[in-house]
Amino acid sequence: TRWPSLSVSVDVECCEDCSIYILDVTAQVQIDDCRNCTIVIGPCAGSIFIRDCSGCTIQAAGRQIRLRDVTDSEIRHFVPIEEAFIIETSSRLRVGRFALHYQGLTEQWQTAGFDIHTVRRNPWWSKVYDFSPGASDDNFSLLSPQGNSVLLLPSPVGLCGGSVRTQPHTVDGGA
Repeated sequence: TRWPSLSVSVDVECCEDCSIYILDVTAQVQIDDCRNCTIVIGPCAGSIFIRDCSGCTIQAAGRQIRLRDVTDSEIRHFVPIEEAFIIETSSRLRVGRFALHYQGLTEQWQTAGFDIHTVRRNPWWSKVYDFSPGASDDNFSLLSPQGNSVLLLPSPVGLCGGSVRTQPHTVDGGA
């Protein structure tokens, strides 16, 4: 991580047709009002809040991940305990296990305080806690746990720019 002694919080809002890659340890992440975006959030030592988004493809790893008013989106995630992936008033979500890798990710898991053995197993990806009033089967569906993992190949430019290429990767639990 670039700033191991700092608690970095990241806020992203009002993006459309963007690719957003947060490939460093964070303390907290908030994503609001995004449309048709690809969003990748590396290990977050705290909570990730995703609100009022639609048509997004998301990979996120955090102690707790909360979605509110998110629709027509795919989210692949890692949380370290059973009751930490929460949705509320969201619909047509496709939920799967965190399935990506990039250089430095293993060290980031450790810096964020995650147990690497739990990360590899990712046992809680399919436990969705739906706190929507009148929760229904239309709110989410589970993706196959046997999916292709993606290797991210970032080419950073400065602190906030660059590009990211992707390629298929042998599934190893995201570690």
